[in-house]
Amino acid sequence: MGQSVKISVKTVAGAQITIKIYNLTGEYIKTIQQTASVTGWYELYWDVTNRENAVVGRGLYFLHIRYASNQVIRRVFVVK
Repeated sequence: MGQSVKISVKTVAGAQITIKIYNLTGEYIKTIQQTASVTGWYELYWDVTNRENAVVGRGLYFLHIRYASNQVIRRVFVVK
């Protein structure tokens, strides 16, 4: 089984959850999206691949997370 990163977000019903992933140099890697059907916690997973579904290299990545009226940036370090 390959690596994956679990991202947990608590939001309201109808909110669009968007996660844009960038590498250390600011290069865009991938977007993950989900719409919340009910208010509560949601778990989204990044399978550590880029938009061409190739596994990304080891290193630091930034997750720009938007949901409802919130924005958060989280750091993730991918190791192999």
